Amino acid sequence: MKNHKIICGGGRTGSIVAEEFKEEGVDFVVIERDPKVVKELRKREIPVVEGDATTDTALIEAGVERASGLVSTLSSDSDNVFLCITAKELNKNLEIVTRASSKEATKRLYSIGVKKVVIVEEIGGIRLAKSLTKPAIVDFIDFATKTGDASLESLKVEPGAKIAAKKVKDVRLKERIGASIVAIIREGKIIANVGPEDEIREGDTVVVIGKKDSLEKLEALDFF
Repeated sequence: MKNHKIICGGGRTGSIVAEEFKEEGVDFVVIERDPKVVKELRKREIPVVEGDATTDTALIEAGVERASGLVSTLSSDSDNVFLCITAKELNKNLEIVTRASSKEATKRLYSIGVKKVVIVEEIGGIRLAKSLTKPAIVDFIDFATKTGDASLESLKVEPGAKIAAKKVKDVRLKERIGASIVAIIREGKIIANVGPEDEIREGDTVVVIGKKDSLEKLEALDFF
């Protein structure tokens, strides 16, 4: 396996990540140390390495040196920090997304090169609040992701990309494939009210919404 993803922890959160990867057609393997959980994952035909995700042995068996990304769902902040340090030592180019339970752990994880840290309880709290204050938005996102009627895709504008230095109106995604640019992430800040005159720059991340079959046509446009 090469350019795959590694999920560290096959519990409730890890299982959800695994199901999402399966639906998206992403190659992945789970590292889990609980024999009962390992047995259950294998029953569901989910590839799994039995072992401690914080050890070199388990990470190497999961192909960390050839992997492109890693998701850590371990419950302990100290385990997540140690795991991320170990994984980065084995593959410095590995993109890591991990959970955390405190701001202190979040700061530490970012300092060692983690791409994204998610405080699960914080995300859950925000979602609960939005379900009351803006239920239509939450319902739309749930409907879109569960039915596949709509999907979000994020694409990095690399140096020399054909889409760089173009205005949104000149890209004409709506006319070409039926998708729309809904946000641009630039230098860590989100430009949410994207208008036709906004310019797309090198280094931006462009967020596009559309039907899955429409988004699959993005590569054919050769913009990125």
